[in-house]
Amino acid sequence: MKSRHVLVIGVMRQCHDRLMAAGVSVSLLIGRSRALTSDLGKKYRHILIHDDDADDASLIALAKGLHTADSLDFVTSFVDRTQVLANRIAAELDLPVVIESKLVELTRDKWATRRLLEQHALCYCRFSVASTKDELARAIDSVGLPCIVKPVAGEGSRNVRKLRSVEDVATFIAALEGPALDGKLLVEQFLEGDEYSVEAISIAGEHHVVAITRKYKDDHNFVEYGHVVPAPLGENSREAIEQYVRKVLTALGFYNSPSHSEVIVTAEGPRLVETHTRIGGDRIGDLVQQVTGVDLYDLYARQMAHLPMENLVSQTPQAKAAAVWYLLERSLEQQIVAEVRGVDEAERCPDVRQVGVLKKPGARGGEINASADRSAFVIAVGDDAEHAVAAARNAAAKIRLFYRFDSGDTD
Repeated sequence: MKSRHVLVIGVMRQCHDRLMAAGVSVSLLIGRSRALTSDLGKKYRHILIHDDDADDASLIALAKGLHTADSLDFVTSFVDRTQVLANRIAAELDLPVVIESKLVELTRDKWATRRLLEQHALCYCRFSVASTKDELARAIDSVGLPCIVKPVAGEGSRNVRKLRSVEDVATFIAALEGPALDGKLLVEQFLEGDEYSVEAISIAGEHHVVAITRKYKDDHNFVEYGHVVPAPLGENSREAIEQYVRKVLTALGFYNSPSHSEVIVTAEGPRLVETHTRIGGDRIGDLVQQVTGVDLYDLYARQMAHLPMENLVSQTPQAKAAAVWYLLERSLEQQIVAEVRGVDEAERCPDVRQVGVLKKPGARGGEINASADRSAFVIAVGDDAEHAVAAARNAAAKIRLFYRFDSGDTD
């Protein structure tokens, strides 16, 4: 039987690896800044590297050329920001798609998501949208304080702001340049409560909840610095979250797709923050596999390549709880990482399973404004959520970054 040939747009390399392990031939189409030297050592059939600013027409042409030279069976992306492009390429080549573009666009547009959920009586949150400073002022006034302001199609916690007072509003609006905003901003009611994510996979319209993750965020910039699986929840709370998310997925039209849904459990019950047509990032897939035995990367890869998915559990759980903790290291933009110390010490800490450095020597410092600004992470396990989090935090505290000031030399 001829091996399937799949063109993958972009990253989430764990899914690429699972496809190759299943005997699928994988070709990679990737932007220059995201390509890694280590990609050359993997068994990709072809690697097409393009300029980061290449337009869709250029990428479609590249894919057509590859298809002519070496016939493709599927085109896919494991990252929601490029799933619509993958579907456009598939349509041009008369190939099937799994996750419809309409659903991807709906979930990436937080304003559209809230409007649809409002129609199904599932929103439970005051919200508005703005394209100008004047509209923004009116939107904030209608939603009330405190409120959250964020880009309608933002990702990675970038540019999320909490406005607590009239003074916060005045300062925020005054800092915006010109009367028109750089893209629409969503203004929504600030929801009080702990935050969780629900990792699920929908197969033929049936939503299988695999795990619930407890999330830890910075109160200032909302960048996530920790996750633990399973979330420490009572049975009633867990059931309420699962039932609510299933209703949300049905209302939005999830049929064959993974989902990563973020919810806040308020005094009135679960409330959706946002949902995605992909599995969770931040190593959540690794935590889920440690605790449940379910390999979300494998399920996602198989679903997108039309491979069998009869068994949701692929291996034996390795731990009762698993956590990841990130190092949020603030510095000046004029500083450059000179040295990273403590990695070996962190790796020797009890119950640690993985340590990763995200800002290596030569990386530029700066404030923490998004997930991409974090410096390092540790994955650890434990007998329960509390012990797993403590082990990960303790090991992460061993890692230290040392900086030098940028001299401005270009040699």
